[in-house]
Amino acid sequence: NSLEDNSVQESALSYARASTAQSMDIVTTPTQTIDTFSGALTPGSHREQVVPVDGLSSLDFLLNANANGLAMRLKDPSGRIIDAATAVTDPGIIYSLIQDAGTTGSLLHCTISNPLTGPWVMILDADATASQVIQYGVDIKGKSPWELIAANIGRFTPGREVILSCALGNLTTGTTGVAIGTTVAATLTRPDALQLILPLFDDGAHADGTSGDGFYANTYDDFRPAGEYQILYRATGINPANQQPFSRVAYGSFQISSGQGFIAGNLTDEALDLDGDSKTDMIRVGCWVSITDPGDYLLLGDLVDASGQVRSSAVQTISRQTAGTSEASLFFDRKAITKYGIYNTWRLEHLQLFRTSGNQTAWQDEYTGQYQINLMLQSPDYRNSVPNNDWSLYY
Repeated sequence: NSLEDNSVQESALSYARASTAQSMDIVTTPTQTIDTFSGALTPGSHREQVVPVDGLSSLDFLLNANANGLAMRLKDPSGRIIDAATAVTDPGIIYSLIQDAGTTGSLLHCTISNPLTGPWVMILDADATASQVIQYGVDIKGKSPWELIAANIGRFTPGREVILSCALGNLTTGTTGVAIGTTVAATLTRPDALQLILPLFDDGAHADGTSGDGFYANTYDDFRPAGEYQILYRATGINPANQQPFSRVAYGSFQISSGQGFIAGNLTDEALDLDGDSKTDMIRVGCWVSITDPGDYLLLGDLVDASGQVRSSAVQTISRQTAGTSEASLFFDRKAITKYGIYNTWRLEHLQLFRTSGNQTAWQDEYTGQYQINLMLQSPDYRNSVPNNDWSLYY
């Protein structure tokens, strides 16, 4: 199976282009996640982490600890040590420490402008007098056009194969690229907190498109618990722009439904004239729904006109006492149309089914086929505004 109705390459490339346009609108050089990690240190211990810096215009270290007593130092490629004292005399370095009044946590932040290219070392030291094991998390970011871009995956019903995909791209040119010796892997965290690492490939044999095009992918189909799956993509290799080692991290997620309800299809539609004035007041869309676990569900969807600028939404509660397949209806009201005009060609979008229980709502299924409705729906003639929101004035 493919990502919804698109190929993995089209999905990742579309996402890359959208990310490129948005990033370039906001900043000249976008901020990338270089690395992220977590751990724990006992009192008096320390850890060193090497961080490759490949021609970044800025470098940002953020350390979040669950207790006070954890110090952070940095060593640049020349061997220079950077800490809080360095920031006092170097205007290109900002170092800050925020500690709670008690022992409940601390936040250390260090930003370096125009950092040296090469391997940096992050050094963490736990105070020997600390009263507990200190747990911490680290995020390292930097400004660079060379980005790891995660594909937008979405939602799936049980039994469908999911493609995990990402691309390495240059946001200056808006294109993907091939990096020498690149290794890409996805760390998948399941809803039950179990983790596994899945290698991704750019060989044309793992749902990644054409070999050597900068798109990396692999498939996964072992979805035993329903819920949200978190993905951490990690890429290492040689930046083709400057031949320096690089590291990049990107994030994604997807959702697997519990399989308690499905949209069976068999869609129908009809025009409803509720007041006998020969004008369509509502469009009813019928849809067959299969319920395997009786309970309360929500069916919702949108009608969109041919221009894509006019949208009407509808939602319907479905309560089933027994399992089985039956028809449910969505009613699209012309009063919901806020753009004046007469529209006679619609397409159905985002037809989805949700399970509700108390305050909890869980996605179940989405109709991925195409469905067009050729019925006229005239908007209320509100012209400039609707006084007191009284739509009856226009009926």
